[in-house]
Amino acid sequence: MTALPTTLVLGGARSGKSAFAERLVLESGLTPVYVATAEAGDGEMSERILHHRERRGEGWRAVEEPLDLVGLLRAEALICPPPCGEGRAEAKLRAGVGVDQEAQPRVPPAPPPPGSASGRVHRPRKGEGSPAILVDCLTLWLSNLFFAERDLDRETAALCEFLAASDLPVVFVSNEIGMGLVPDTPLGRRFRDAQGRLNQAVAAAVPRVVFVAAGLPLWLKPPNGAG
Repeated sequence: MTALPTTLVLGGARSGKSAFAERLVLESGLTPVYVATAEAGDGEMSERILHHRERRGEGWRAVEEPLDLVGLLRAEALICPPPCGEGRAEAKLRAGVGVDQEAQPRVPPAPPPPGSASGRVHRPRKGEGSPAILVDCLTLWLSNLFFAERDLDRETAALCEFLAASDLPVVFVSNEIGMGLVPDTPLGRRFRDAQGRLNQAVAAAVPRVVFVAAGLPLWLKPPNGAG
């Protein structure tokens, strides 16, 4: 079993980013949890979902959540044993690192996760080992938020706040869509810009970022991928 720092995996279409992210999770030795943000709205998307499922094989717990990604991650963190389940602030208090324990109150536990936008309440399975979460992908999550007319800045801030407070190991997959042609519609340009802002925010919030092209990783943060 190896430590798995939270990681953002970027890449273009058919770059191999999802397969690379899956390997990161499996190599950790933790219980692999696949968070699918896609919805099978048509035949093509259904085929893509089937392809991903067949490649992953058995051994993954799959959860579908198109909108309430932060609520789902909070639910997973509730059953993750310390130190990842208690969060960084509480871990520092417990260890007495850099704080005056007499002057600082104990950080309260995270509130119970809210129900998802689809009406589901996320309840991770009891008795599992510590989870490692694969979110595939942030681009489809953003698209779902976009068309649901959710506040993108608020959703992004909530995700980054969770990442700052929790040590739950998460591997995020996201598309880099700003390196090609300029979209020819205002809607397309708005989405491209929103995707770029989301990628920047998450990249700043996580310890590791990697760009995948032709199945090969180029580590951006830190440069050697360690940490």
